[in-house]
Amino acid sequence: MNTKQIEYVLAIAEEKNISRAAERLFVSQSALSQSLINLEKEIGAPLFVRDQREMKLTEAGRYYVDACREIMRIKEQTYQTIRELNRISYKIGISSTEGMHRFLAAMSPFQEKHPGVEIFASDGESQSLLKDLQRGLYLAVIIAIDAEEKIDFPYEILSTEEVFLVMPEKLAAGRSGGVECRDLVNEKFILSTSNTTMRRITERIFLTSGFAPNVISETNNTTALLQMVSAGRGIGFLPGNLCREMPGVVFVPMQPEVFRHQAIVYRSDNINDYLLDFINMLKETGSMPGNM
Repeated sequence: MNTKQIEYVLAIAEEKNISRAAERLFVSQSALSQSLINLEKEIGAPLFVRDQREMKLTEAGRYYVDACREIMRIKEQTYQTIRELNRISYKIGISSTEGMHRFLAAMSPFQEKHPGVEIFASDGESQSLLKDLQRGLYLAVIIAIDAEEKIDFPYEILSTEEVFLVMPEKLAAGRSGGVECRDLVNEKFILSTSNTTMRRITERIFLTSGFAPNVISETNNTTALLQMVSAGRGIGFLPGNLCREMPGVVFVPMQPEVFRHQAIVYRSDNINDYLLDFINMLKETGSMPGNM
């Protein structure tokens, strides 16, 4: 018995007709009939009762077909297990909309080059992702980092963007050339929530400027921030790729300039050819506006 004979017998049993079974198997009717004759000779018993209307299984045939189905099930299960054993999978942590956009854009060329390698994405807050990277839960993490921040892991910068003040149009009048944050000591501020990269950047700015800000609201939603600034409620901060036009809002550079990076961070013991290829593909993708 071989798998071809098994497939032949199962097709005949299901179609109950040599002609239909041959058509389904893309073989000639004579070849299928001869294969069945040879198998029945080998077994020493008929598997089917032939009449003009259909082919019916004999008792021996029913036993044989049940055994064939079990053999095919075991074969498929074995192949599936082997495929699972040979599959390579990694997990990437992502903290920002741009990071997810880059991940999705890089996946198509990566899977084309490495069809046997799977990479899964999981989003989270940057500091939590770095802790999980240390614990070995991720191959790498894609996060936004303060250009002045020190990271205890090797990393590759995917993009660098300037951080701007988001100001009501009236307040920004005459300041298009840049503003020192210390000149805004009496203003109200709308900041990102705690534990985000943008919040750490702004906290450094205020520390350098020598004053504690009057924070009236916290949000990571870009649209909400722009609407509040447009309404004159306060001043915010946005990286360049999130700055988009809105009536009553002006984006003003800071003096000195402030930057943040999008970076992929990894452990030195995780470096392999797959990771290096994926990093290069991430670098080749562009940025996409979104939330902080």
